Amino acid sequence: MKDFTPVIAAAAAFAVTALLGYIVIPYLRKLHFGQTILEIGPKWHKDKQGTPTMGGFMIIAGVLLSLCIAYAYSAAAGGRFALEMHDGYRLSVFLAGILMALLMAAIGFMDDYIK
Repeated sequence: MKDFTPVIAAAAAFAVTALLGYIVIPYLRKLHFGQTILEIGPKWHKDKQGTPTMGGFMIIAGVLLSLCIAYAYSAAAGGRFALEMHDGYRLSVFLAGILMALLMAAIGFMDDYIK
């Protein structure tokens, strides 16, 4: 039997991110979390005026939720992903990857917030 955990994780990440985008982007526009463009920049940058910022958290939420869904699917189906998480080394690498993603999200948040 094939392990479809990566496919499930990718589909879940896409679905969660798309759903959050559908809900959150209008809310960000309502709060005026839009990008401001300076006059000194190129003229074609004016089209970006008002583009919502702070949307990166939707991607992080999609990734984290898809990892939870993938783990639950793998555990229910007896897949490799859930079994490998019981190994201390692989679990630490997995958690280090999540920590790095969260740190990059924090940097992106600070960048958007400062703008």
